[in-house]
Order: sequence, then C-alpha cells, then structure tokens
Amino acid sequence: MKLEFKCDIDLEDYKLNYLVKVFHILIPEILSAFVTQILKENAIELMKKDEGLPFCCKKCGHNYATWKTKCAGIKDIILLQGMIKVPQMQVECKKCKHRYYITGMMLGIDAYAKTTTKIKEAFALIGSCCPYRVSAKIINLISGVKISKSTIWNYVQVVGSKISFGIDVNESSEFQADGTGIPIIGIKKRGQELKVMVQKCRQGGVQIVGLALGAYHSISDWNKLFKPIIEDLKAMKNPILTTDGDTSILKGLKNLKIIIQRCLWHIPHQAKHTMWSDDIKRKSADWYEILSKLYNIIAVSYNGEEEDVIKEIVKEKEALLDKLLEFCLEKEYLKTYTYLFNAKPDLFNGVLKKYNCKSQSLVERVMKTVNARINVGKWGNKGALNVLRIRLAHYYNDFNVSFKSLNKKSLNIKIGG
Repeated sequence: MKLEFKCDIDLEDYKLNYLVKVFHILIPEILSAFVTQILKENAIELMKKDEGLPFCCKKCGHNYATWKTKCAGIKDIILLQGMIKVPQMQVECKKCKHRYYITGMMLGIDAYAKTTTKIKEAFALIGSCCPYRVSAKIINLISGVKISKSTIWNYVQVVGSKISFGIDVNESSEFQADGTGIPIIGIKKRGQELKVMVQKCRQGGVQIVGLALGAYHSISDWNKLFKPIIEDLKAMKNPILTTDGDTSILKGLKNLKIIIQRCLWHIPHQAKHTMWSDDIKRKSADWYEILSKLYNIIAVSYNGEEEDVIKEIVKEKEALLDKLLEFCLEKEYLKTYTYLFNAKPDLFNGVLKKYNCKSQSLVERVMKTVNARINVGKWGNKGALNVLRIRLAHYYNDFNVSFKSLNKKSLNIKIGG
C-alpha cells in the first residue's frame, strides 16, 4: 500500500517557536487522515473477501457481514501525538442482523476505549513517576490533550493490577526483605506497611520479586508476598535472606530451609533508637563507646578469603560483641543489650557461607524510590499498591513502554528530493 499526503498551510512567520506550534497542530490532523485512509482501504478489502472477516459478531459468533455505513459517527482516540478522529465504520451480521462497529476491532482497541493499551501504560508510567496533577499537565504539554488526573489514576489501577513479580532462577540466590510505612487516608501517620522483597542481580543492583501492603508486622501479609515465589525459593540452592530482624518475616518462612542474615547496616542504625530508649545521651561517652564498637563489629564481608580465615575473623567479631554486651549489662542499658543479644545468632551467617552480606543498603535504596512518590500525600491501599507496582517495575524490573522500532528504509519512506 502506498500513501500520499498533500498539506497546504498559510504560514504567518518563520520563527522556530511558531513553526513548532503549527506542526503541533498538524500532527493529530495528519495522523487522523493517515489512520482513516488505511482503515477505509483495508476495510473495503476485508469485506470483499470470500472467507469472511477476521473478527466475529459478538452476538452470534458469525464472521460474515455486509456494509451498513462507512461513517456512522466519529471516534476520538487519545494518543501521545494528540487526539485523533477516525470514522466509526458499521457492518451488519448476515446471520443475526446484529449491527456492530469494526473500527476498534481493526485498530486493536476495545469498542468503548479512548486509547490503546500501550498509551494507557505510558500514561500510567508517567503517573507513577510524579503526582497525578503534574502528570496531567505533562501529558497536555506533550500531546495537547486535556486529560483529568482521575483518568490517569484509573489507568494506573488498570496497568498496576496486571503487573506481577517473581524470582529469576538464573540470577543470584541472595535476597533482601524489608518494610516501610505508607501514609493511608483516614489513619494517622503511616498507617500501613509496604513489604518488599528483592533479589540481587549478578551484574549489580536488584530486582523486585514480591510486594504486599498491609498491617505492620503482619505474618499473613508476608505470607501473601511469599506465596507466589515459595516454590522457586525451595528450588534454589542455599538461598539467603537478609532482613532487619523483623520476626514476622521469619515466621512467614518458618517451613523453608533458608539462610537468615541480619542486615549489618541496620545494627548501628537501630541501636541509636535503643540507646535513646535507654536514656543514653546523644554524643555522650557511652553513646560513642557503643556506636564505635558496633561499627567495628559489622565491618566484615567475604572477599574470597579461605574458610579458616573467615571463621577466625567471625570469632574475633563475636568476642568484641560479647564484650559490648557485658558493657551494656554493666551499665544497665537493657534495651540495647536485648536488641544486640537477639541479633547475635544471625549476624554472620552470610559471611560464614561465603556471601557478601555486608549491608541491606540496596533494599534501602528501593525504599527511597518508594518514598519519592508516596510521600506526596495520603493514599488508599489499592491506589498505593498499584502505583508502586508500576514505579518499582519501571526502576528495577525493566518495565517500559516500547513500540516496535521501525526505520525509514524498512518502510521505503522518501522525504524531500
């Protein structure tokens, strides 16, 4: 099929800004004519074929029809290039006489849809990266189409609900899990906890393997996260999970053989809170004593050392921790003592198994990505979870809105002389 377009324009200026505005107006007009011409020519060819239409009557399933009208009205379709207008072509089923439109069927969009699936994904992705009001403004600047923030919200729910996560069995067997508070409408402060599990990638970084939103320290919500991935976890050789010590995470995995590693980054970080609970004055001699020793204790990682060397290093670190525990008991810093005593059994499991489990900073970075979008206001559970599915899939799991790449040569396009 060859297409030719002729465009007559009365230009009043030659400044670039003016020419860009003119072209911005032309794009949806040209695209409408382009789509309309292709639709009509292909529809006429399809109706001539003896084998019937490539789509069926939704009432009786028959695929033979006759023309009713080639333009029963105009269908508006929102695209990134602007709003285009195409004719609603109507046919009548030869069997049941039911009349139906074939425009959407030919274009591959739903009968009452205002846009394509790819455009919905694009708008939803914009909505996951910035507030809905800002998203509407950006879309208006790009396409010239005025779209409401509620429409973008709806696209986010549709697209986000279809995104799922899972384990890549070809990647690393190292996992990290953590939770962060989400501001929920009708609940003070951060009323719900987003639970996140990530898998370390061999080439660096992480990918999301599970998301759940629910009550703080909820075992049932962690179980919801683990349910789709539990079989893949069982199939992996020596999986190791780094956590901040949340017992609800561990209870959700109680029947699974997995190495548990305490996040070393969290040890001094959370110890600051326990020291505050023990009324240890910030920057006092004891505060510095505990914190400096903790940083020395967690300064351990696997860098290819022999097994005997690793065991000796861990032995020394455990001895330092025992002395610190004695110091806390002697000073009656019971909350700090309890926290460190409970953390001790899983402090160096990863290092002893020759994993480099120095910190959980990678999942902490994921939480910063979450908060950069979620901190703009308060959310409903459904809205928060769907927008974060898209956002995190985009940043960490290669979710992108891509159109099949074509070039001028493959389409035999000639521009100019």
